[in-house]
Amino acid sequence: MDSVHYIEKAKQLINKKKLKELEDMVLKISDKNAIFEIGIILRELGKYKEAAKIFQQILDGDFFKNNKFLYNKVLNEYEISTKKSVLKSKPTRMHVVVTTDCNLKCIMCRVRKETYTMDDKVFNIIVENLPFLENIMWQGGEVLIYDRFYELIKLAANYHIRQTFLTNGLLLDKKTLEVIVNNDMIMIISIDSPEKEVYEKIRAGAKFDKLLEVLKQVYECKQKKPDFNYSMAVVMMSLNYNQIEKMINFAILYGFSSVYFQKYMADLSDDVLTPNEEQQKCIVEQLKYFQKKSENNEIPIRIATNISLADNYDIQKTDTQKCDIQKNAEIIGDKKKNNVAFNKSGNDRLFCVAPWKTLFLDYNHTIRFSCYCEPADIDMSQCQRNDDVWNSTAIVRYRKSIINNNLYSCCSGLCKNAGDDGKEVRK
Repeated sequence: MDSVHYIEKAKQLINKKKLKELEDMVLKISDKNAIFEIGIILRELGKYKEAAKIFQQILDGDFFKNNKFLYNKVLNEYEISTKKSVLKSKPTRMHVVVTTDCNLKCIMCRVRKETYTMDDKVFNIIVENLPFLENIMWQGGEVLIYDRFYELIKLAANYHIRQTFLTNGLLLDKKTLEVIVNNDMIMIISIDSPEKEVYEKIRAGAKFDKLLEVLKQVYECKQKKPDFNYSMAVVMMSLNYNQIEKMINFAILYGFSSVYFQKYMADLSDDVLTPNEEQQKCIVEQLKYFQKKSENNEIPIRIATNISLADNYDIQKTDTQKCDIQKNAEIIGDKKKNNVAFNKSGNDRLFCVAPWKTLFLDYNHTIRFSCYCEPADIDMSQCQRNDDVWNSTAIVRYRKSIINNNLYSCCSGLCKNAGDDGKEVRK
């Protein structure tokens, strides 16, 4: 029998709360991938004891021991299930700000006010983690300015890591596009208006005609390789609130696979870029309309947003505009949650597993797990290796706080890491 059969059977047994029967079934399965997926389902439901048994069963065998990537992946899940705070497993995801240098001065960007390019120490931490990573997100500033970016791409490609990067697109050329396409990278291009005047006002220093030239080259790559994925990111402001339909049509014209409409993060309540109440209503109504058309396959593009479409549009304050953009990487993929009904398991369930999985190397040697987390208090000058960071006193303290369910002040309501269960914890 194939993996799908076993996984579907496992879901049925879980929904019927027949965990002993599930345990007996797992012992008879030789398909380790199916066993692993069943363990993930149990872990995500907060069935840690049952999940840990499954992951231990895999670790005890020889199936993954000669594969560092797969063994680390299972070990990581085992350590989450057993609520370890000091880990033997390595991060499975990374998010890296390579530089704050940029060729533009976008009016909503705060990152450009910083001066940072990652040094050899950060570079080496990345390289040390590459054998264990499933995916990595590269971000700037403008990543294409960083002089070792192509070296990083090549190193990561050696391990078949899913690479995503955020760019304004204006520095793309045929050579760069060839590297991106050949390494199956996912590209997110920031474009806040399909109109020349508005685009150039928001993206100060940009030339709309140059953008169109680049997008034609990108589209040509798409014609040669249909599975080439690139997405458009749009920050919704008072300057472009009424351009949603035009932006979607623009994205379709140039072959984008999705459009991600991002909430504007205001520094001050009277920020002139903040949409007013009427504009906010217009944004929400338009996004609801086009998201439904996308879901019904009435338009050939995926529509996603971090703007709440259920409640009133709420502008949040933050120190960086690019906070949520890494979530767009999940939009492009065809990632689906396990379809299993479950009840919350109260305080026993971890409301966030980011500190067990993700290492975010932000600018100025700041360490986070997502851009919404408070920075971990780590002195990078004392860190020589990955483990000095990954199991530092500050990060271990973070994990222990989550285990004890008392990490409230540093959690943002915009954060997607914690999921629905995290909303309850953050009240």
